[in-house]
Amino acid sequence: MNAHENIPSRFRSAVKHGRMACAFVSFSLAVSVPLTAHGAELIYTLQSPLVGGHNAALQAAENARYNAIKQAYDRKIADEQRRIREAAQAAESTPEARFVSSLQQQIYFAISQKIATSITSLSNGAAGSFQTGDNIVSYIRSGNELTVTITTPLGTSIMKLPTGNL
Repeated sequence: MNAHENIPSRFRSAVKHGRMACAFVSFSLAVSVPLTAHGAELIYTLQSPLVGGHNAALQAAENARYNAIKQAYDRKIADEQRRIREAAQAAESTPEARFVSSLQQQIYFAISQKIATSITSLSNGAAGSFQTGDNIVSYIRSGNELTVTITTPLGTSIMKLPTGNL
């Protein structure tokens, strides 16, 4: 068997004259040299905390990234809260807002005073109650003591007040 039989016919004349042999040898050296020069055994050491490894540099970088994101988020929240506070203060500082606030305070005081007067002027054994929203205030006078019970959604408070000469 001739060594030139496996070569396609169009290249046989070039191979016979030696031109193709030089090109093939130079091509094979050019290709094989980089392959053998880069052939090395890769060793991978698992450093991911997910698989039981530890990579302090990666952990530090991730912590720094997380802290930077958290600080930016916290700054945005603080800025937004500050803007809301400033807007509320600006709205409260108008003459109309101050008037409404003052009127509400006076009405609450008048209502509270009437309720307190009616509760403390009860005769012995008298009782009553009233409701405001979710809150219930009940009261009873027995002897020299006035018991006021305030029930809210958060719990119950009981006040026992000595009446003395009331």
